[in-house]
Amino acid sequence: MVSSPNNQSSVGNCYKLGIVGLGPKGLFALERFLAEIKDREITSFIELHIYNQNPFFGSGNVYRSDQPNYLIMNYANKNIDIWCREKPDAVVDGALNFSDWIAQRTGAPVSINTDKFSSRALVGTYLEKAFLRLRESSPKNIFWHTHIATVTNIIKVGKQFTIETDIDTSSKISNFDVVLLTTGHLGAGAKFDEKVTKSHYIDFIYPTRSKLLSISKLSSIAIQGFGLTCIDAILEVTEGRGGVFKVTSENNYAYERSAKEPTCIYPFSRTGLPMFPRSGAGDDINSLFFFTNENIAATKSPTGVSFLKTLLPLIKKECYFRYYSVLFKNRNRKLKYHHDFQNIVAQVRQFHIDFTSEEKFDWCKIIDPFLNQQYISHTEMVNYITYLISEAKKGPKESALMAAVGTWRTISPVFNKIYSFGRLDAESHKLFDEQYFGLFNRIAYGPPIENMQKILALAKAGIICFDMIRNPQLIELKETGEYQLFYLQKHSKKTLKKVHIHTLINARIPRSSIPSNNTLYHNLIKDGLLRIFCNTNGGNYISKGIDIDFKGRGRDINGNAQAGLSLYGTPTEGVTYDNDTLSRRRNNFASQWAKDVILNIQNKATKEKAIE
Repeated sequence: MVSSPNNQSSVGNCYKLGIVGLGPKGLFALERFLAEIKDREITSFIELHIYNQNPFFGSGNVYRSDQPNYLIMNYANKNIDIWCREKPDAVVDGALNFSDWIAQRTGAPVSINTDKFSSRALVGTYLEKAFLRLRESSPKNIFWHTHIATVTNIIKVGKQFTIETDIDTSSKISNFDVVLLTTGHLGAGAKFDEKVTKSHYIDFIYPTRSKLLSISKLSSIAIQGFGLTCIDAILEVTEGRGGVFKVTSENNYAYERSAKEPTCIYPFSRTGLPMFPRSGAGDDINSLFFFTNENIAATKSPTGVSFLKTLLPLIKKECYFRYYSVLFKNRNRKLKYHHDFQNIVAQVRQFHIDFTSEEKFDWCKIIDPFLNQQYISHTEMVNYITYLISEAKKGPKESALMAAVGTWRTISPVFNKIYSFGRLDAESHKLFDEQYFGLFNRIAYGPPIENMQKILALAKAGIICFDMIRNPQLIELKETGEYQLFYLQKHSKKTLKKVHIHTLINARIPRSSIPSNNTLYHNLIKDGLLRIFCNTNGGNYISKGIDIDFKGRGRDINGNAQAGLSLYGTPTEGVTYDNDTLSRRRNNFASQWAKDVILNIQNKATKEKAIE
């Protein structure tokens, strides 16, 4: 699919555009660009160069369609739609959302699959086919060039750009008028390569089949990080090696070994706490009562919004209200909203007098039921996961706990507007990035119930051991390159527990653009084309995000927005919040970017015509 290996334009002096990274965000931008071209009836010749690290154009690294089917989404089918439901219309006919696409593909009613979680491979197929449809429906004045390569540098020459890749020096292409960076997790330092890892340390697990292939069935492994990536790693070395999960009479899972699994798997993280599982059912939350623009504006400060003083109290009130709304409903009562929060507290106080067995709302217990414990035992974690699964099965309409933690999903879009572009004060920005981002991600955006049931089944089968789950000491054994996990008694420093580890797996996904881990962004910052974002509201917090303006245009070393160099998606994380990979609405820079490119094309054509 690679074409035009030289630097010559396909037809004369074309307008030249480059998209670096064609996962979902790159696909969304491409879709809007083509729609604008058709709608504005642009006839100028356009040379379009699309760079992707692999041949899976549209799905990129995360959703590539060759993944095993046991790697599933934590995003319900009904939320996935590649097509932008805004004007101008897409260039393709019959633009189906993911649920309708599955129904067309399987012949099953749409209602059967809307709340389900599909495999990432199936989502990847949907995205890749959308890319092919866009290419087939593309206006004829656009000349397509697709490159399977990793972009390593972008050099500015005058008002245009030259793109270099890891192929060879002759592969660089010059005279780009516009470049869009939609590099996703690759741009954040993730290393999606196909090499089989043979050392005792695996830095990155994707693609799982090749990266985890060398793990011996006789080994003990430790996985650092207890989130979605950890679950993927565990399923790869169990279900991916022929193990079978069978449904029990209680509608849970029991695991049958294949004899190819590692001897024992020790997941661990700083908190040792699992993500909250969830069903695909929607949240029963129509509005926010306390976390509102009016309440936030009432405490506005010239040095930015305080997270601890202003936002967190409002978040707790929303969770409290949602928690008790469900408890009241379950007891055939109704919690009445009142602008005076103490009125709500009074209603709750009477409720607990009437129903003494109902558990009280406890923020600290929700975010950490093992608070002040140095370590968590295997049995404690098994019991806790069992409890979370039972609550998740009830869903947010029946479980007060799931309603409370699901509140963040409603708050998040409002919070994004406060977080983005440094509206928090510097101290709050740092605090949220380092402590609360992970917390809310853990309680609100967890795995499907099915995946957590599998983790529980593996723990009961003796394959997963949780005895080292909470922040153990880790040392590398220099003689062998293997590892050791252990706990030290707080006061005596005596070793309490110790396990030997053959292979250590890093299951922590980089959140934002970290230049030291990525050649492209390192070069762009070194050369002054981009800079790191710094929040100076009442302090000085240097984030890990790339500085951009409100249109997503990268800012150079002097803070000037670059008209021809824009970013979208994960590369903007840290300046914007929660760039959900498959969301077309969250931090949507694509629509404005496409409109601006069309204006640039028209201006260039006008100037060239005037010269003639």
